[in-house]
Amino acid sequence: MYILALIILITTGLVSIADILYDIKDSGEGIRLMVKTSQALFFLSLLFFTVKSGTKKRD
Repeated sequence: MYILALIILITTGLVSIADILYDIKDSGEGIRLMVKTSQALFFLSLLFFTVKSGTKKRD
């Protein structure tokens, strides 16, 4: 689960960086939807890591 969240975090982070540098959001509606979805997935994967890092399993 951690690997999947890390992959999502990296790819959505790259899309966000590309949007900041090249302003790809203004290219069309499909790209705008992709960027918005990417931002939501980035936030959710960060939330996953912060919640899971605070939880410790007890044997």
